[in-house]
Amino acid sequence: MPSSLVVVEPGRPVRLVCPADVAVTCVAGIAWITTARDTRDVVLAQGDRHLAARRARLFINGMPGCVLRVERQRPAPGMVRCATRSAR
Repeated sequence: MPSSLVVVEPGRPVRLVCPADVAVTCVAGIAWITTARDTRDVVLAQGDRHLAARRARLFINGMPGCVLRVERQRPAPGMVRCATRSAR
């Protein structure tokens, strides 16, 4: 997955399903990111970065709008990715 720019217009949230581990970097504006099944929201200003795991479902709102760069991340050598499950 090459780097992609995502433009989030005011009042038009974007849904992003991550096909791999990705880094979301705010290029302009302010982004409010909610991840499905996670109670923590993330707010990114220009230059801030958020790492999202493979299969994460992100709901992104611009405040009022924003431009994001989304790029695939590869785990560092020797790193083990852990999966977590929600309590049922």
